[in-house]
Amino acid sequence: MDLNGITSINKREAFRYMGFKKSEPNERFLLLADRCEKMVLDAAKPKLIFKVFDILSRDDKIILSNTKLCLPGHNIKNLLKDSNRCCVFAATLGVSVDALIRRLEVEDITLGFIADNLASALIEQVCDKTEDVIKESLDNATLTPRFSCGYGDLPLSLQGDFLSALDAQSKIGLTVTDTLIMMPRKSVTAVLGIK
Repeated sequence: MDLNGITSINKREAFRYMGFKKSEPNERFLLLADRCEKMVLDAAKPKLIFKVFDILSRDDKIILSNTKLCLPGHNIKNLLKDSNRCCVFAATLGVSVDALIRRLEVEDITLGFIADNLASALIEQVCDKTEDVIKESLDNATLTPRFSCGYGDLPLSLQGDFLSALDAQSKIGLTVTDTLIMMPRKSVTAVLGIK
């Protein structure tokens, strides 16, 4: 997947992540953000994978066909209540973005901070594009909002099961550490109900 028409990063969202609520960054900071935006866009090599699963059971947990994925919690049950199928996806900006952020953090902590937050905003934009790709592949079916491990009462500890169900390590190079951090860091997994 290339950036599929993403030619800029939603800086307003990145600035919100950085703590700018109602105030606007000063001109010097905006220039640094422009510089970092170009570096992040150049480094990003987005990859995605998704699979559609039938929902087999809703009793105690949501159980998905042909996988060991069992999704516990009231939030996911509520999200998928009107769905007989769901789509699980993973998206990543790739290792080059992680390397860029690490390098910038060593060279200039401010640039590293800005690049890190810009990359967080960019992965969200990539997830939005991923949803478009999924929707198109499903003949424009109606999808629920995306829901990720760690949201509400869906445990972060399921991250590895999400990646296994997608074979994400071999397909897009996405893994999860023992401390539940995805590598590359600027990555997202999520489930979408198909209505």
